[in-house]
Amino acid sequence: MNDIDQIARGEFLKQTNGLAADPYILQQLDYDLRTSGFAGKTNIPQLIYLSAITAAFEKPVSVVIKGESGSGKSFALQSGLRYLPSTAYQEVHGMSAKALLYAAKSELKHKMLIIQEAAGFNADGWAYLRQLLSEGRLTYKTVVQTKDGPAGKELPTVEGPVGLFMTTTQNRLHPEDETRFLSVYVDQSREQIRRAIMSYGDAESTARATGLVAEFHALFEYVRSGPKSVVIPYRRRLLELFPDSYPRVLRDIPKVMALIEAHALLHQELRAKKGGAVEAHPEDYAAVHKLIGDALAVGLQAIVPPHIVEVVRAVEAMHELLGEAVSQVEVAQYLDREQSAVSRNLRTAVGEGYVENRNPGQGKEHAYVPGKRSLPTKEVLPHPDRLFGTPARDTERSFGPA
Repeated sequence: MNDIDQIARGEFLKQTNGLAADPYILQQLDYDLRTSGFAGKTNIPQLIYLSAITAAFEKPVSVVIKGESGSGKSFALQSGLRYLPSTAYQEVHGMSAKALLYAAKSELKHKMLIIQEAAGFNADGWAYLRQLLSEGRLTYKTVVQTKDGPAGKELPTVEGPVGLFMTTTQNRLHPEDETRFLSVYVDQSREQIRRAIMSYGDAESTARATGLVAEFHALFEYVRSGPKSVVIPYRRRLLELFPDSYPRVLRDIPKVMALIEAHALLHQELRAKKGGAVEAHPEDYAAVHKLIGDALAVGLQAIVPPHIVEVVRAVEAMHELLGEAVSQVEVAQYLDREQSAVSRNLRTAVGEGYVENRNPGQGKEHAYVPGKRSLPTKEVLPHPDRLFGTPARDTERSFGPA
């Protein structure tokens, strides 16, 4: 790093106004989000910020945010993006598959690509994304007409590495795509809807729109402009504790390690250095475990997301009470939930064997009974206490009301 870069980096550090030396950076983000009007858990915006740091790595962490229409997917994503400088990502709306092929001029290298709603992508689009995410670059040959007839022409290469943030209403993507992401669900509970409703009454939070945004922008630039080498002293022990019964875990492990490294870099002002590399602490793993422990388990089907558990438990309870199959309408009434959401969640529950539909077929009134498969509750990402033998130092601090 030359003298000019050192000076610029020093300016970024000053502009953090002490945030870079705070031991609870993600908790500061949580507090700033909640006091700015964000209702409910802030795990998704926190994950967006932390994952964006990995764009500087050779294998960035990509995240897909799932939930029904109007459930707050885009709001959660945008809330996280607000704390990133605009140079950290490239946002597109309604991008077509072919548009991705011509994205070389967008200079996506070491950035996060933002695509709103995965449903708008066709099979070709997903194929291009797979190549870009897996190989770190996208190449494509097309056919053009010349005076001598059709001829092959190679389009400018879209250079990576690139990470991806995407939203979708689908409970599950194609298996080839699902494994390339960390999948997180927005909270779709009635309690969360109530919290969101009540947030409109907090004029003070709405007025406090800027908060620590500038400081988080400066912190991101400070981390991005510096060395990226991180040593994880407990890497081998962590690998020993990963389950070997899920082939997909081989794709998830690099994501976990990248996020640990990103969290350590975020707190590098408080971390020891070893041979010029930042040394990750147990607190870095504890923070990552809290953010993605459930997401990894859901991705491996070791646990089931709450909105699917809800319909499974409803079918079980109603079947035990009535002694017969129940309809979609009856489940929706029992839960006092919108039928379209209940229908989608029941379809997923049936597909995974937790619920059985005894009257399948289009146009028929479906008849649901408990399935043959029990809801799993397995640990995938080991708890910090299990990894370290003793509790890791508390990574949380209360900054205000929950």
